[in-house]
Amino acid sequence: MRKIKLISFVFLSVGLMLFASGCLFDFDSSKDYTVTEMKTFQSEEELASYLKTLRESFEYELNSNYYNLYYGVNADWADENSISARSLNFENGRLPQRINSTDIQLKNSNEADIVRISGNVIYYTPDNVYLSNERPFTKYHAEKEMIYDLNLNTYEIDIEMPQSASVFSEIAPSGDIFIDGNILVATDSVSVMAYDIKNPAEPKLMWEKNVEGNYSFSSLYDGKFYTVVRQKTYDYPLVYMNTTVPFSDVYYSEVSNDFYTHLETVYYISQLNLSTGDLEECIAVIGQDSSYNRKGSFIYSAEDDVYLVNSYFPREDRYAEFLVSHGSDYFPKSFIKEIKQILKTPDFTEYAKEDAVSNKIENYTADMTDRERQSFMEEIDKGYNQYLIDEGKGAEQSVVIQIHLPDLSVDSGVIPGSLVDGRSMDKKDGYLRVATTAGNENRYMPANRNNGVYIFNSKMDLVGSLNYLLLDDYVTSACFIEDSLHLIRPNESSPRLVIDLSNPNNPELAGDLFIFGYSVYLQPIKDNIVLGINQTKKGQLQLTLFNISNKTVPKELDSYVSGDILTSWTYHTFSGYMFDEKRNILLVPSSSGVSIFEIKNNTFNLLKEDTHRNGTVIRAVFVDNMLYTFSEKEVHVIETESWNTLKVISIPQPNAVYYERDYAVGYV
Repeated sequence: MRKIKLISFVFLSVGLMLFASGCLFDFDSSKDYTVTEMKTFQSEEELASYLKTLRESFEYELNSNYYNLYYGVNADWADENSISARSLNFENGRLPQRINSTDIQLKNSNEADIVRISGNVIYYTPDNVYLSNERPFTKYHAEKEMIYDLNLNTYEIDIEMPQSASVFSEIAPSGDIFIDGNILVATDSVSVMAYDIKNPAEPKLMWEKNVEGNYSFSSLYDGKFYTVVRQKTYDYPLVYMNTTVPFSDVYYSEVSNDFYTHLETVYYISQLNLSTGDLEECIAVIGQDSSYNRKGSFIYSAEDDVYLVNSYFPREDRYAEFLVSHGSDYFPKSFIKEIKQILKTPDFTEYAKEDAVSNKIENYTADMTDRERQSFMEEIDKGYNQYLIDEGKGAEQSVVIQIHLPDLSVDSGVIPGSLVDGRSMDKKDGYLRVATTAGNENRYMPANRNNGVYIFNSKMDLVGSLNYLLLDDYVTSACFIEDSLHLIRPNESSPRLVIDLSNPNNPELAGDLFIFGYSVYLQPIKDNIVLGINQTKKGQLQLTLFNISNKTVPKELDSYVSGDILTSWTYHTFSGYMFDEKRNILLVPSSSGVSIFEIKNNTFNLLKEDTHRNGTVIRAVFVDNMLYTFSEKEVHVIETESWNTLKVISIPQPNAVYYERDYAVGYV
């Protein structure tokens, strides 16, 4: 029996926060926190009361006419549930001796991918689809929209004879794929299906489950299948897959009313039996829907850990409170009296109050010239910004929640800020490193910025940190390279700030690193050798090799600029990039296919431009001496001695089934 490793899901829930329209839970404002670590409820009654308060508050907001005008949605939306590993099994025939997949950034993870191999069969589910049939003509009007359904599948490709490789079967659905022995698990946005693939020509459906919500992530480990699904619900009890989650397994964070929040989402983290699909364990985390997240959602996996990131910002609708306490610096007493009256109006939502205050200010400044009005409002904004800082309301805070598998136990920690971008979390030698930025993006006030890095051990104890960096500037990107963190500024001519993380307990500032033009993407490929990917001013793809043995004085080794106008898909995803260390082969996707290089003596040698029909290469896999490149419509089989294309495999394209439905909003 295999030894069970410890893996964990980690949520980064930034600001699980309460509405300012009333205290939704007994938050003690006298305490010296604004965000607490995760805790569980003490009784079923406490959980039921908490959910009831959330529902009443949110229904009050939704049922107000102002809310409908403000957000452009109707009240029916509130009750809808938004439906928005690497095991290789070689049993029969000539078995591949060497396989290398593309997503080396996640090489230690056990998350799903869209390409998997079992024996002499490749399972492939296209990431994007170009519609092959035309959209029927329809007359647009305010109440209807034209939508379509696509019956997408996972395709089975026989590669026993590479020169005659072909699609021979398909499995529903199309989505993320796992393979464990003779079991293939495929997930899409609404369902999970498990197949027995012992006979690939006749895959047998073992079980199927509706995910009952918005599928966010899944993981396969040691015969168990784990999912993260979110639901919009306030219903008590919390029930997932016909199983009630007890109060002691429901987690939440107490947060002051200084932050925006829509606590309408429950994240269910569940464990399913791989053979039967039965639900064996489940916990719930009450949080905020990622649709309100300004920076979007992000999932990262490394060293048997998975991180789901949701970033949120502090509230700025404290404007009226600021005017009441400091408004006499700008307005007459009669104006402040009217503001106080607006705040006391019981039938006004927070949004309605904010709008009413804005209208008052607009009327007050109506007789000013444009220059006078601008100067006047800038002075108020400056005072408001300082007010938020002085009151401790001007920066984000984050709750880092670690959920261990297989027992689903929870640890957590609180840090300032939100993630810089999608590369802001990294795991090395058991330490979680998190790069954050704090400070409101809309105001860009230097006094309100705080960039830093925070390091947790395996128990989620904060063991090291370095913050208050670049207070006079803001950071647009972060990049972890071995024992270093690079914080990247928006101006390409500005240096990167390099932080030495070799001692997790004491990160230190290493200095500035000048690599002009490489704010887009840097990826380590060998010891002290990194690949820089950029787009020139003319739109050309530019690659550069650097030696960074000296953390702040890089040495350029070689550079390559393509002759065509290209946009590298690698800018936006790790999984399209590939470096095969055994053969020193580098693959970089572009808008027309993939560029294949040999890295020899630290120089680029272009071997092949593999051009695909109507699509970027989104994955590539080495199997023995063959390279398979995958796009939406094609799979190319390339022999790696001559680099000739032996076969082009066409991927079936589905037809869209169009139909009309009512709009949720009366506007196209």
